[in-house]
Amino acid sequence: MKVVKATKCFRQVAILLSLVFALTSIILLCVCDNDSPTANLKATTGLVFFLWSVVFVMMLLQAIKMTDCLKKCPKLLFGFYFFICGCMFFVQLEIWGGVNNTSRTDVPALYWWLVTNLILFYLIVSFGLATWGAYLCKVADAQEELTREAISEYKAEV
Repeated sequence: MKVVKATKCFRQVAILLSLVFALTSIILLCVCDNDSPTANLKATTGLVFFLWSVVFVMMLLQAIKMTDCLKKCPKLLFGFYFFICGCMFFVQLEIWGGVNNTSRTDVPALYWWLVTNLILFYLIVSFGLATWGAYLCKVADAQEELTREAISEYKAEV
């Protein structure tokens, strides 16, 4: 039951954070005039905006129980996860790519915003893996208990 509550809480937080992060990305794109000559942080922030927008739509669909299209085409969900990981890999390449990358001092607002996005991404991945691991352990424990009960019933009959 704790896994179900944690998953529900995770979905609610993900919906809220994805909306806030998408809006903040757009605001930063509008406010920051210049871009780094060594890394295209404005385009990367635009990619992050698109990523959070897609996450918001996907989580909203899940919250309102409109996931029939995802269940019909599970490869689409795999593609979604691949898209998220690919986006964050690209963000890392843009932020830390190269020896002469001066984007941290050229456009600090965009740089630290993208670092914050990476940190949140890894926190979400860690939480998701921990929740999934707890779920797998719970399922294994339930199966083991069921097996023990069946063995004890069999022994009682014999």
